[in-house]
Amino acid sequence: MERLNREQCRAVEHRGAPLLILAGAGSGKTRVIITRIVRLLREGVPPESILGVTFTNKAAEEMRSRIREALPRQSEVAESVTLCTFHALGLRIMEEFGHLDGLPRRFTILDVEDQHDVIRSVIEAEGLDPELVPARQAAQRISAAKNGGLSADQLRSGARTHQERLVARLMKGYEEMLASLRAVDFDDLLCKPRDLLVSHPEVQETLAARYRQIMVDEYQDTNQTQLALLRLLSDEGHNLVVVGDDDQSIYGWRGACLDNILEFEQHFPHAVVLRLTENYRSTRRVLALANVIIDGARRRRPKELWTAGEEGPMPRRVVCATPQEEADYVAQRVSELKGEEGLPYHEIGVLMRTNGQAREFEEALRFASIPYRLVGGTSFFERREVKDALAYLRILANRHDELALRRAVATPSRGIGAVSLARLADSARQHIEPLFEAFKRAERVAGVPVRTARAAARFAAEIERFAAEIEQQKSLAETARRIFDEMGLIEALRSGEGGRKVAAAEHYVANIESLLASLADYEERSARPELADYLKRIALDTTADDSPETGRVTLMTLHAAKGLEFQAVFLVGLEEGLLPHQRSIEEVDGDDDEERRLFYVGVTRARRHLMLSRCRRRRRFQRDEEVEESRFMRELVADLFGDEDRHVDSEKAKAARAVTGFRNILEIIEGKG
Repeated sequence: MERLNREQCRAVEHRGAPLLILAGAGSGKTRVIITRIVRLLREGVPPESILGVTFTNKAAEEMRSRIREALPRQSEVAESVTLCTFHALGLRIMEEFGHLDGLPRRFTILDVEDQHDVIRSVIEAEGLDPELVPARQAAQRISAAKNGGLSADQLRSGARTHQERLVARLMKGYEEMLASLRAVDFDDLLCKPRDLLVSHPEVQETLAARYRQIMVDEYQDTNQTQLALLRLLSDEGHNLVVVGDDDQSIYGWRGACLDNILEFEQHFPHAVVLRLTENYRSTRRVLALANVIIDGARRRRPKELWTAGEEGPMPRRVVCATPQEEADYVAQRVSELKGEEGLPYHEIGVLMRTNGQAREFEEALRFASIPYRLVGGTSFFERREVKDALAYLRILANRHDELALRRAVATPSRGIGAVSLARLADSARQHIEPLFEAFKRAERVAGVPVRTARAAARFAAEIERFAAEIEQQKSLAETARRIFDEMGLIEALRSGEGGRKVAAAEHYVANIESLLASLADYEERSARPELADYLKRIALDTTADDSPETGRVTLMTLHAAKGLEFQAVFLVGLEEGLLPHQRSIEEVDGDDDEERRLFYVGVTRARRHLMLSRCRRRRRFQRDEEVEESRFMRELVADLFGDEDRHVDSEKAKAARAVTGFRNILEIIEGKG
């Protein structure tokens, strides 16, 4: 407690009424949450009655690790505290009480790609034009309906246009198909627990009695469904503590509801609000600029960040002629920071509005021999070869998982064509059974050639053989290794089947080895390892690690940078149309508040050095166009930063990019690209 300031101490010691902690950027909110949990444990509060909810598994694990450090002689106490994401909490509730609403004990959690595949199947089954209602668009509308508490029937009754009626029709078919697959999507992990607690008051009372102390991190990112869950679990707010910052609410496009934090006192009467405004991250000059930016937001709770720390160097405003020159400037300045101040590369972040801006920066850094990494690529569990391998494990765990069955049967190809597969699926529907069962009796399905039928039956028999081994408590990792080998997956990856690069075969196989290592690690850590449990765990944790990597400059979007910090930050592309992004403000009728908050988040990632850059011209629609400076930059007064107008030797830069491009071509030819 002696390490906390006065407001942090008040937050830790508060008891009783609902509490909203408005924690400004860099104000030590994680320390407050950890100290509060440790204080409760030392006061004798049972660890099982403490629930900490956050938005990433990484954040939950970091919280647990820090509680262990604070209680070195009571590690079992730290393990008994429930620390998890909202989705993991929903999964726990469904596994414990889902049977009351008819949910099977074993079910599959679909990712976004699987969800779109199911919707495409429904579109095809309904005979609809996929161009009229694209699967991605339908998925977004179905998600919005679910989180709004609407069923397919309610959506249809409230439909005002033909397309809305089509979405309602698709939602009904989608929900029916999920039930037949014994599957749920990510929205279900929140919506089904909410509905279950409403329809079964005894479950709500049980959980409210179980979790007597509830803490929520990043509260500004919650949606309406998560708010409903919290109200039910916390018994309308008793001993509920939430930590968040409305100024860092940047996920409205994926359902986050800013009103949850702005109207906290209306949702939880008698609530207390505390503000943490002392910043322990940035210099005074960085904070002065940040405060001016966010003060222009129309909807926010007033607060101003301050620090007792140093004034720091003046932020720089840099104007370049083109994106290439902007990238060359960044590479040059990175070299200066490394050489003159000894700044490690991993303490430098280049933040941009969209991933599409990254190419020029990658080329410039390569030419300057500066190591970097681009955050935001495909996460490990979303890679094609890993999803192919997981399909085998999913069908082992759930024979109703038709999506997994179709994927596993296709890699490697087993000679089961689209026509035969359709006939097997028709037979399964006629017999009201999973497609897997039709595979088992394929030789009796009319219209399926003998050779194809035997291949389908053989595939089903092999799956059942390996499933029996797992039931006999044999090693999951070793059984999985034999499945991938004996059923031909490894050979398919090595041979380049399905259009894969043969030159990258060892990379694909190495990813399968990593998957097996992950499964082995799960077995070692789990008291009762189950394949279905492992699959649910990885379904909840498919995001790539976004932590700075030692020895590399980080290139990332502003959305991905939230929660991180760097000694030096380059905020690039500060132009109208990019930041604020034109499409984003059009979607919310011209309101630029969320884009402003995104700019603010980028600025507050900087601890010491801050560079703000833009271009005069940018290539759009096959031609160079003059671009305007961002409206947010025009609001800043001149004494907040130093100006620097760049004129890079264009011939030298052009030659540099040509060499870099040639190197890339060589890498591709040699199989390294």
